[in-house]
Amino acid sequence: MKRLRRAAVIAGAVLAAALGLGGQPEIASADTVPPGTITVPVSDVNLQDVFVDPINHTAYLATSDNGVSAIDLSSDTAAATIATAAKGLAGFTIDPASDTIYLGSWFSNAITVISGSSNTVAATIKLPAGMLADSLAFDPGTGLLYAGTYNNGILVIDPASGSVTATIASAIHFHLSLALDATHHVLYAEPFGGNQVLVIDTATGLVTTRFPVTITAGGNGALALSGTGSTLYVIGGQSVAAYSTATHVTAGITIFGRESVPSAVLDSTTGNLYKAAASVSGTSSYVAQLDGATATVTGQIPLPGPGRVAIDEATSTLVYATAGDVLLIPLQATGPITSSSAATFTAAKKSRFTVTAPGTPPPTFTEAGKLPAGVSLAASGILGGMPSMGTGGIYHITITARNGLGAAVTKPFTLTVHQPAAITTASHATFTHGRHATFTIRTTGFPAAAIRATGPLPAGLKFTAAKNGTATITGTPAGSAKGKTYILRLTASNGVGATITQRFTLKVT
Repeated sequence: MKRLRRAAVIAGAVLAAALGLGGQPEIASADTVPPGTITVPVSDVNLQDVFVDPINHTAYLATSDNGVSAIDLSSDTAAATIATAAKGLAGFTIDPASDTIYLGSWFSNAITVISGSSNTVAATIKLPAGMLADSLAFDPGTGLLYAGTYNNGILVIDPASGSVTATIASAIHFHLSLALDATHHVLYAEPFGGNQVLVIDTATGLVTTRFPVTITAGGNGALALSGTGSTLYVIGGQSVAAYSTATHVTAGITIFGRESVPSAVLDSTTGNLYKAAASVSGTSSYVAQLDGATATVTGQIPLPGPGRVAIDEATSTLVYATAGDVLLIPLQATGPITSSSAATFTAAKKSRFTVTAPGTPPPTFTEAGKLPAGVSLAASGILGGMPSMGTGGIYHITITARNGLGAAVTKPFTLTVHQPAAITTASHATFTHGRHATFTIRTTGFPAAAIRATGPLPAGLKFTAAKNGTATITGTPAGSAKGKTYILRLTASNGVGATITQRFTLKVT
């Protein structure tokens, strides 16, 4: 069962003195982050990576300084600071059986081993001089650790002894990104700048094939595998591409703005990929939610600044880390549309109505049915525009909200377009005495206008107003009206805009 996150400040929470924290976890500003988001302050760090250990339900922030900050996700509090000898911590993997965490480094030829149960450094695996491992993968079946190094390919390490047992693709002298499919005994690696992925048989340690990729992940990115191993994600700072592991053909590529941090995480329960991103202008930050099958964006979560992202799958909570705060953002499927089911616009005037529905990421909106010319529904939920003249009436549509989590929700919606009244028929008519005739006065507008007439009519004629925006002058003019002219004042009004008047001339011949 998901733990319900609190929407108020957590009272009485004591933060670890070792982190130099004061006060309590905070609710993040409502105008920059989704509802229910909790902010856990941490001491300023030079953040390199963030990841979640699902075994001990803890988030870890690796820094370029000597240390790892731990956040207890059960209580939403900072739990500990773990001092490490290695600098520039980056890249991690977990042995779930023993709850052991392995951390690579940008600057030290060492792999830090952390016990998840005690949040302490359990060991340090020394690598040969000059070998820097910043991408790691652990095979729970064999118990072997794979380390992508800067200048000597991939090291195969026995964590129990801390020794390197083999080297794969040693001729590669660039950073490597790794992803392991332990079920099928396949290791994927991409060298920085190589624009290719190496497919490695872990049983033999041989590169079985290479296939080209459109974007580069290695050294400035990452690789990730879907839960079934059918899709490989190549994650760059400004892009994500999904490749079929069977055909090596891309299923989709999404390009982002200026964000250079290639932080992304895959939610194995939903298949969604979450990517730290920024606008093209670089003025706003967000986490993009991508459909795992096609790498297309299905939602965006606005955030107050750049950071790195991880996920707590047990509670469907994103962990977004910045230099001074960790934001705990509960993901939420789209709820019922909460805005009104009706709105009224006026023709030839700009109008706007906001459709709302809960959900994180905020849902996108679409509509089915006919809207008046000049009006449209934006994906953000803004129904707006300037209805064209002549579009007055009632429009019935169905609005759908979806955010890539759970089922879409729908709601019937009625848009009424009011249009000012206008008299469209001629301002004169001629009748003949002794002959029955009818003249119909017509109007446009919505609602239908009420028509009134003031002034004399010849004997034998009658003015009758209908409820459909028309009126008639009908009858047989008496002989006494022959040769005379009658002036009427016609008015039409429907409560929209000003009353319309017309000077109407009636002649009898």
